[in-house]
Amino acid sequence: MPWWAWLVIWVALSLLLLAMLVLFAVSLFFKAKAIAIELQHLASELARLDQADRTFDAQRQQIAILTDRAELRRRREQVRLRALVRKRERMSASIQRAQELVRVDAADKQWFPAHNQATQHNPR
Repeated sequence: MPWWAWLVIWVALSLLLLAMLVLFAVSLFFKAKAIAIELQHLASELARLDQADRTFDAQRQQIAILTDRAELRRRREQVRLRALVRKRERMSASIQRAQELVRVDAADKQWFPAHNQATQHNPR
């Protein structure tokens, strides 16, 4: 094989290697760009979660094991009372719906419609 054939082969291989490296660099650039966008999104989500955590910490009640027994009883009674009130409200709403379903005004009913009488008394 002549010397210039080896030169052409090595130049072609070098150009292919360079093209492959450029392709990998472009791909890496776009991946890094996507990662930067995702990191910005993550930072905004973390800021939002941090704000929510601070809000939750401000609203958090005391730990029950460290609270006085009388205070715990008072809280529990309040919870029971609210549950009982909700239960009574649901029950009264249910009874009211049932009464509306079964309430029938007999004066507004037409007990024997005219067309039904004609078809019932017409033997064939």
